Amino acid sequence: MAPRHILNVCTGILRRRFRARVARELRHGHIARERGIERLPGYGVDMSYPDRLIWLYQMKEIFEDDCYGINKLQADARVIDAGANIGAFSVCVLWRRPSARVAAIEPSPANLEHLRRNLAPFGTRAEIHEVALAETCGRGMLGGNTSDSLRTEIAGDTRVDYVALAEFLREPVDLLKMDIEGAEIETIRGAVPLLHHVRRAVIEYHDYREKPSRLLDLLALLQTGGLERFEIRENREFAWDDAHSPVHCCLVEAWQVR
Repeated sequence: MAPRHILNVCTGILRRRFRARVARELRHGHIARERGIERLPGYGVDMSYPDRLIWLYQMKEIFEDDCYGINKLQADARVIDAGANIGAFSVCVLWRRPSARVAAIEPSPANLEHLRRNLAPFGTRAEIHEVALAETCGRGMLGGNTSDSLRTEIAGDTRVDYVALAEFLREPVDLLKMDIEGAEIETIRGAVPLLHHVRRAVIEYHDYREKPSRLLDLLALLQTGGLERFEIRENREFAWDDAHSPVHCCLVEAWQVR
């Protein structure tokens, strides 16, 4: 057996064991909600996280379930990670697709601490943009909302730069992944003229209490931009006491028809 083939087999075994351990912990463990750093066996990287329980869920959804369809990407894909959080999605893309480039967009200072550390091993293939996405460019308050994916409090007096998504769509994009806590419709609306550059998008859509659902509005915007095939999955209902947290979310996947 050739040395490279042996290495590939061993790496595959390590990855499967790691994913099995993650699933086992989520099923049976009493997991401390604490920060830490952990090696990803078979992936050759360490990941820094602020909350171990939520990090394990990210590992399952992104590395095991492939909820964003990373396995569909070409080796040299260009990817936008809007709402990069601590970088679990970006790390998975960059390791599974060795020539891929990722633009990781994240405004939260608490998340950026971990994002910078987690993407540092990938050098120039990972660009970190410390901004929030919006319909137009500007500067303002990030708001007092709570990140659903990591339940990370964002101070209401945090001032950030807002950048229009269109600024990242000047060249073809193989995958636009978006999880930006309820700002997805306004952000997409400002980018409609350049959505034809996006081959595929996977967007986490959010509904909030006392606000009418705008899922059909999102689909209409994507269709206007040329993304005409849709799949809606992973519908989830929540019962948060926090009025700023979503009561429903789902993944909307859209493709160009070529």
